Amino acid sequence: MSESNSLRRPSNRPGFRPSDLREGNPHQHGLSLSHLQDRNIPLVGLPNIRVRPGKKLAFPNQGSDQGYGYDRIFVACWVDRCSVLLEQRISRSQSPQNLSQPSLMSKSTLGFLRRFLDLTSRWPISKRPHDIAVHTYIRRSWLLNCPGEIVDLISQHLSRSDFLEFRSTCKDIHQKTLYRLNNIHLPNKTLTLASNSRAGLNSLVGLAGHQKFAARVRQVTIQVQDSSFLWGKEISPLQHYFGDPALAFEEGLWTQHFNNPSMQMEQRAIDLAIVLVCLSKLTALKTVELIDIPSGWIPVQHAQARKDLQEAKKAVKKSKSAIGTSNVHVQNGGPHPGTADDRLSRAAQLYKKVMENSRAGEAGKPVGAYTPYSITTKHCGICKRPPFKNRASKKCIHFQVFLDALVLLARSQSDLVWSMGVYQLPSTMANHVAHALGSLLPTTFKLHGLLEISYKIYRHKGIDDLLPTDGPLVAHNFIFKLLGASTILQRLSIDGADVAHRPSKTHRLCGPVGSRLATGSLSTLVLQDLKLSAPELVTLFVRYATTLSTIHLEGVCLVSQLNTWSAALSYLLTNKAPLKEVFIHASKICWGVDSWGMVVFGDTVSKAELKGIQYRPGHFLKWRQRGREAPHQEMNRDLVGWRFCGPSITAGVTFLVHNAHLLRV
Repeated sequence: MSESNSLRRPSNRPGFRPSDLREGNPHQHGLSLSHLQDRNIPLVGLPNIRVRPGKKLAFPNQGSDQGYGYDRIFVACWVDRCSVLLEQRISRSQSPQNLSQPSLMSKSTLGFLRRFLDLTSRWPISKRPHDIAVHTYIRRSWLLNCPGEIVDLISQHLSRSDFLEFRSTCKDIHQKTLYRLNNIHLPNKTLTLASNSRAGLNSLVGLAGHQKFAARVRQVTIQVQDSSFLWGKEISPLQHYFGDPALAFEEGLWTQHFNNPSMQMEQRAIDLAIVLVCLSKLTALKTVELIDIPSGWIPVQHAQARKDLQEAKKAVKKSKSAIGTSNVHVQNGGPHPGTADDRLSRAAQLYKKVMENSRAGEAGKPVGAYTPYSITTKHCGICKRPPFKNRASKKCIHFQVFLDALVLLARSQSDLVWSMGVYQLPSTMANHVAHALGSLLPTTFKLHGLLEISYKIYRHKGIDDLLPTDGPLVAHNFIFKLLGASTILQRLSIDGADVAHRPSKTHRLCGPVGSRLATGSLSTLVLQDLKLSAPELVTLFVRYATTLSTIHLEGVCLVSQLNTWSAALSYLLTNKAPLKEVFIHASKICWGVDSWGMVVFGDTVSKAELKGIQYRPGHFLKWRQRGREAPHQEMNRDLVGWRFCGPSITAGVTFLVHNAHLLRV
């Protein structure tokens, strides 16, 4: 076989990458030519053809027939054991299509091609037309042609919002990303409760409205601006919080719990009830976690307005640099519509309005002027149907959860009728619902599958109580309703530290917990950085004496006149709890407003090590932090804590009961 009769490997010219080559099958129609380089298949019947790589133009025009905007696809036509290579030029902006099946050629056509290629093969490469040059690469694979594994790999690098936009591009991508949606994104839902944003609440309502998606949620993480967001006051008809009072009846006050961007204290009882109702629709929910909003968080409407403003500024800067002068065209005192300056002006006004509404919402003032809302009494722009429908399958999810929230908060039939009148619901609907539910009020909130509750909110506002004991803050308290929602709750974790206040205020008083729990099978109890009455801790130990297996008490301060740590821990021995692990660290006692004492269990050496950190009464964070950073964590002592597991747990608890005493500083 002559060298001129074989395909040469293309050079590393611009626009060509070795990764673009594909392995082809010579027995299939419409194949690539990379296999010809290895097998050196001759062009039978065309012995004088010398195939040479074409010369790319130095500066090809984008999208032109001679530029890089086109791919070359080669087709092999087999005629009587003779092969003729033809190429097809396809724009990369077009979707890939199956190559047409090659047709048989007559001997006259084959002879013409032989003479033509033989003639052009003698041309110098510099004079050879580009459009008949031979390239051995084909068009790159489109995203739609990628297997589901590749699409899933791409999805791993996308945020939740970007991933949802990516899924909405087409049906093929929607199907290939279904696995990641069901197994990564849907099992864990995060929402944010803040005074200047209702986006998190609306997203939870939307999720609850999709039965298939809601059934896959396993954990809900609620990010809270501060602990006051979990208080629930009485419902009050403050129409001035909802925009123009004259238009309140037309739009419906209830719609503002979804339309109005602010979330004020006087409205929050309803908002929290809506959250609880949505949680009850997540049938597979196992864990609820309450944490602080991450630092640097901004509402979604702020982020979008800021993004639009930055893009508008870039557009103006680009247009000015392109023409060398400003493109401001004044018409009636403003920029000409459609110009970059007009876009910048509108983006700046929107950003200013959003920020003003945000500051007003944080200050508890009315937000902005009246604007058309997406949800009205006549039509829900999100559900695409009227809110009031008799058939449950066609009912607006927003009106449904709002109505369920009113029922959850109502103490009696008259209370429900009054609250529905406050929100201007149709009188016929109010009478119907009140009559149907009158014998069931007040209702009890239930989450039958909930197994774990975790409370880790460090930002507090106004009041020192972590969980209030009485007063108006208890009536619709979110935490209390959550504690009593599950009868099979197994793990409870409460962390009440407040790092923003002075050291003596780092412990918040935790109200009654044991009496609020509805579960009878609590197995794990984790309490950290809070004040708790000694009888309340004893109540927890006694009530769950037969189920508690893991107890972690770190930074817990018992409110009592006496050293009751020994008495409280002795109940674990009296009731013979099935303990597997006990950990106690930085325990304290409080018998007055500023009267604190450190409770230790070790000997003289252990106490001397604790005094060596120059600890002062009230600096509890220093004790815990130094203990966590100290070496030899496996050695039980007062600085790092006391941990007992396995067979030695009974002896360990007995040691703690007999050796608990106050440290003299």
